[in-house]
Amino acid sequence: MAEPKKPKGKIRRALEKIVAGAVLLHAGTQLSYLANDLYHSARPSAVRVAFEQEFGIPLKGWASDIENKPQQITAITEALREEKTEGDLHINTIRVESPNYLKKSIDEQFYQIFTFGYSGLCIPGSGNAEIKINARDAGDIQRTVHHEAKHAKAFAVMRAHPEFLERWDALSRDGEGNSLYHVPNRLYHPPFRPIFSWLPGLHNIVQDDRSQSPTHYENLGFVSPYAMTDIDEDIAETGASAEGFVLDCLPSSRAPISDTLRKKYRLAEEYGLVPQEYNSMLNLQDLARAAWGSDQVTDATIVDSFIRSSQAFLEEHPGSRWEQDVLGTRGTLIYNLPKTVEFGQFRLIAIVDFETLLRSKPGCDYLLLEALERLHTSTGNSDAASMYTGVRLRYLAEMRSLGSQEANQNCKAALLQ
Repeated sequence: MAEPKKPKGKIRRALEKIVAGAVLLHAGTQLSYLANDLYHSARPSAVRVAFEQEFGIPLKGWASDIENKPQQITAITEALREEKTEGDLHINTIRVESPNYLKKSIDEQFYQIFTFGYSGLCIPGSGNAEIKINARDAGDIQRTVHHEAKHAKAFAVMRAHPEFLERWDALSRDGEGNSLYHVPNRLYHPPFRPIFSWLPGLHNIVQDDRSQSPTHYENLGFVSPYAMTDIDEDIAETGASAEGFVLDCLPSSRAPISDTLRKKYRLAEEYGLVPQEYNSMLNLQDLARAAWGSDQVTDATIVDSFIRSSQAFLEEHPGSRWEQDVLGTRGTLIYNLPKTVEFGQFRLIAIVDFETLLRSKPGCDYLLLEALERLHTSTGNSDAASMYTGVRLRYLAEMRSLGSQEANQNCKAALLQ
């Protein structure tokens, strides 16, 4: 008499079928992934051709994430243009990942199942690095591209200048010489980084404390809690933070940049990881905020110092990405000086700065028109003041009746007459 089949045998066969099905499914996704790369390599779209012509880097991914997402590609392009002005990108591929699990590579599928994921990834090699972009929002994409591009540049710097790592590490230690990183000595390094930072459980080993106040980590010489993870993330975070800098003269509740962090910025500038004029911009920021006081411009002497320093900056760095910031801040400081201050010569500088800004903008700016009207009035140029009054009032009326696009076109045309 035959023995009844054991339940364990049925379970095993069921599991075998599930495993076989999963293997076939994933094999199919990888064939599809490879076929997509081969197709777009053989027949690249105009978007991919233009991208590779501009940067010398192939743009890889699915059409649904590249050709069908022009805003995302614009964000990547703008960030890379800024990075390119600072030197070689040291990138061999940019890949835009798909949010669709079935359109991912096997390693991307692994990360999606077993880890917390990532917005971007820089994979170093013996030469240039590959960058993967997994962010979706345009602002997040730009920040991610800058961060990963700094990784790629830093890996190239480390290969060419081994002393760079030692000099940076020396700035990330406490008074007793202990490392301030959560994972010192670069143990947290590819391919181990995914294991440490993304896997549940192990993630807590290097979890940064995002509840820290900016004063705490900035005083230690870091731009963010995440920068304290390890030396690689510190370099990338510090470099990327310079890209989003905007010069202004308004008082800030944030503490001044610590001496240690300034030393890191200077070291990054020395090795081409931030714009060459970045530290000069930080000095201008200090002057601008010192001149402003608590709620208004209070020190004409500092404004005078800012004017001289900003002019030297513009002459030393023609075409700087921060040129408009400098002009706007300088004009704003002069425009807001107390009426009791004799600053006739300053007014002429503000007029030139504001008119330069107005010409450089794609549309008009109501506040600039109003400021120029008042500045010309204060210098006794009634004709110019009257012209700006007329343009300003017409611009305001047409914004209400015709809409932004036509009002801006008419305003720019009136200024050219």
